[in-house]
Amino acid sequence: PAAASSLRAVRRQYTALLLVLGAIWGSSYLFIKVGVRDLSPAALIEIRLALAAPILVAFAWRRYGPRALLAAWRQGLVLGVLNAAVPFMLIAWGEKTVDSGTAAVANSSVPIFVALRAIRFRPSGRASGLKLVGILLGLAGVGVLAGVHPRGGAWAVAGTLAVVLASV
Repeated sequence: PAAASSLRAVRRQYTALLLVLGAIWGSSYLFIKVGVRDLSPAALIEIRLALAAPILVAFAWRRYGPRALLAAWRQGLVLGVLNAAVPFMLIAWGEKTVDSGTAAVANSSVPIFVALRAIRFRPSGRASGLKLVGILLGLAGVGVLAGVHPRGGAWAVAGTLAVVLASV
């Protein structure tokens, strides 16, 4: 009985934390939409990364030390460009033509693309049967929720595809 009560408390705590995390992540699309009204996507992302970089560097410096940080700067730069700068830029450019809700839904395809990559890099994770059906249903669901024909015509479709490309 005590263990079950403790487990329920942990689940409630995780639920609350998950809701807070979802609100933080979801609101970033709203802030991007507001930011691209007055700034170019490149300027917005440059400011975003310039504000985040010192915090990340300070954290890594303290946790791993200056020697490890200096040894990994090249890999960190490549990772930062491919995993942050380019996707953020695509999302910001996409939000010039679609609303923040559409961008958030289009970006929800990230776990689907992770599953597809797992097939390539881990043969035991091959998708067949219900796994493959789940992946295809997930992609179809993102397409339906993001809108096959979002308001704004061809530019809105291009913006949505830019956000999906950022998910890849």
